Amino acid sequence: MIKVRRAPFVAAAALLTALTPTAYAATPSPTSTTALISPQNDDAMLNMLMENGIQYTTSTAASDADIYSGSDTTLVIDQDETDMSAADIARLASTAWGRIIVLSTDSALIDALAPGVTVDKPSTTEASTVVDTGTDCTQSNATSAGAVVMPDGSETYQLPTSSTATTSATATPTGTASPAYTDLTGCYAIGSNADPALVSLRNTKTGGDVILLGWTDFTENEYLANQGDASLALGLFGGHGTLVWLAKQFTLDENLNGCTGSACGSGTPTATASGAGGGGGGSGGGSGSGGGSSSQAVTLAQLIPHWIWWMLLQLFIAAAALAYWRSRRLGRLVSENLPVKVRAAETVEGHANLYRRAAAHGRAAGLLRSAAARRIAPLLGLPAGAAGRKPESLVQAVAERLGRPPEQVHAVLAGEVPMTEAELVRLTGQLDRLEQEVRSS
Repeated sequence: MIKVRRAPFVAAAALLTALTPTAYAATPSPTSTTALISPQNDDAMLNMLMENGIQYTTSTAASDADIYSGSDTTLVIDQDETDMSAADIARLASTAWGRIIVLSTDSALIDALAPGVTVDKPSTTEASTVVDTGTDCTQSNATSAGAVVMPDGSETYQLPTSSTATTSATATPTGTASPAYTDLTGCYAIGSNADPALVSLRNTKTGGDVILLGWTDFTENEYLANQGDASLALGLFGGHGTLVWLAKQFTLDENLNGCTGSACGSGTPTATASGAGGGGGGSGGGSGSGGGSSSQAVTLAQLIPHWIWWMLLQLFIAAAALAYWRSRRLGRLVSENLPVKVRAAETVEGHANLYRRAAAHGRAAGLLRSAAARRIAPLLGLPAGAAGRKPESLVQAVAERLGRPPEQVHAVLAGEVPMTEAELVRLTGQLDRLEQEVRSS
């Protein structure tokens, strides 16, 4: 049963324990997806990708983008915002990439990366139409995401007919810069002609796949929480360890977190694509996908979750309550009579046996000299307490009383520490004789 005087403390501890989870739940984490998907942020997709370990970097030239080429790199081409020559296009088409995502309606770029595919007219569907992937879609990210919200004006593509399509992994379509591909598939068919707004080509000459996107609104914060938009965005843009965004220019964006420098590693601010091509719109600071920011390097304090401080506070309160509880149980000291009487001689003998077992000759000698000094001091008219703490203070007085050399008296009262039991016994006899001589003088 809890005592009445302790009840307030117990109630306060219980209340704090109950409120801590609530406070934690109400405190958004700096890496919370809910906090990122808000109308004020345009870079939720990139923030979530970087939280998942994706390295985001930007490039304004095809030659610079080549530095990051490789099978674990996704290249996003905002070609409408990039001054790219035919040589640049051919260079990108023949470089190894894990994936190339094209946000462009440029015919030269599409011919190089997806030969046979042509751009159709923009859709005239109602705004924010929910569109399914379609039965013919085999692109894994699209099938996993399912239906998405499709805005009006999204670009669509016409797929090549069976007579012009390249279905062999070794065949090369017409055009020196056109890679071969297999498994051409279209997803999210819209418009009167039911043409796809997403086209995927696998096993291209880049070593990976090529994705043509006719819209990028699904990467924007206002759409990420709808249908399968977030799943499609993270799947397409986060399929590899590095994401390179190629555009003409970038604007600084404070909403992008955890990435500095062109390669997310130097000390200069990173940047955001000022606009995307393709179907328009995106998660960047302008109208397109490819947001970035000028954030400072993440500090240790920013990496610590907010709930850590609540946990530490709770532990501190618990420790304080435990200390108070245990200290109150100790109470004041109470004297208690021993059930039997123990003779003083037995106590002395017990101490002596302990000293002998521990071979504490120095400790025993110090106690003997201190006791002898306390007994001799009153005989000389000196305080016993001070003499017991410093037996050597009696050397001069004892020497004058007995007429002995001070060196002889000092050897007895404050001399060398005996190393053996025989020396300790000899010292005991010397102290007894010295005390008797002072008494009889």
